[in-house]
Amino acid sequence: MRLVFVHGMRQEHKSPADLRKTWQDALIAAWKAAELATPAYTLEMPYYGDVLNDLTEAVRDSTANVVTRGEGSPNTFTPLEEALIREMASKEGISDAEIRAELGQEVVARGPANWEWVQAMARLLESKVPGLGRIGLSFVRQVDAYLTRQHIQEAVDDIVRPCLQGGPSVVVAHSLGTVVAYRLLRQEGDAASAPLFVTVGSPLGISTVKQYLRPHHSKCRAASLTG
Repeated sequence: MRLVFVHGMRQEHKSPADLRKTWQDALIAAWKAAELATPAYTLEMPYYGDVLNDLTEAVRDSTANVVTRGEGSPNTFTPLEEALIREMASKEGISDAEIRAELGQEVVARGPANWEWVQAMARLLESKVPGLGRIGLSFVRQVDAYLTRQHIQEAVDDIVRPCLQGGPSVVVAHSLGTVVAYRLLRQEGDAASAPLFVTVGSPLGISTVKQYLRPHHSKCRAASLTG
């Protein structure tokens, strides 16, 4: 059996070897818990965390330079970032009343700017959603960077693609990695055969993300796990 692990967002400055070991140890522990014998397998785990982070930060620095010349607010969101935060807040049941309370009476009285309203949503999400506060909502910037910046998408794809082209494989992907793997499996067709595609904590079900992906016809059986 050939396995390909595709990690998700916010994995910068991590050791590729340590990351691979963490995933592999979790898989072996799950096999043991299920009283299954560990099968013979080979494993690949392409690491793109630093490339994604460095290119994303470069884009943000460039945007900040534009702002200092008076062409916008440093707290504005891209359309995708705002849509992601709004959709996530809606799914978590965050109400307008909660947002107004988070903003404070002074801001509400003068009429908050759109970015202030979305910032309040982001803070409420971080406080309400388990695990989100730990990584921070800055992850929406990496989603935005991958889906809307062609040079960033190509740089990440170039790292992951060769592993998917190595022969039929079971692909296990997490968070943004599910989007990366999904796109590449669809694009590569028979050159990237995946009899089983397992997604964990995937944003593929988010409507905002779906708008950036075309319907696929890849020959793979998909399984999704939450968490």
